[in-house]
Amino acid sequence: GDPQTQVILPSIDGDFTELCMAAAQGRLSEVRSPDRKKHALCVVLTSGEYPDSSDGDYPISGIKAAEESGALVFPAGVATTATGHLSTGRNGRVLNVVGVAETLKAAHTIAYGGAGLIGFKNKKYRSDIGASVI
Repeated sequence: GDPQTQVILPSIDGDFTELCMAAAQGRLSEVRSPDRKKHALCVVLTSGEYPDSSDGDYPISGIKAAEESGALVFPAGVATTATGHLSTGRNGRVLNVVGVAETLKAAHTIAYGGAGLIGFKNKKYRSDIGASVI
């Protein structure tokens, strides 16, 4: 799934393409396993209607600010307006915001800080991701 991949790939040290090729060719045992270099945490931003589709297409703001704060922002279900800006489309999942850092607590701070900078009508997200292990 997207959120799972989006926290694994930025947190490992290794050549992911090489791993995929080796797996496809049946020679995965010949390739060095990647080391985990950092911790990562993903917060999924959804429309208020999630898991159902949204009843509207709303503009999204703050992605650049979230990225400048250190968060990685991945589109999950976005559309592009006639003027070239991102909008929520009519999707349930909208964006995934990932924090990557030396500690899980720092990754949590980055992800939630980035999520707080992004805005769109009826934005929802869980506030407990990672809380039980921090």
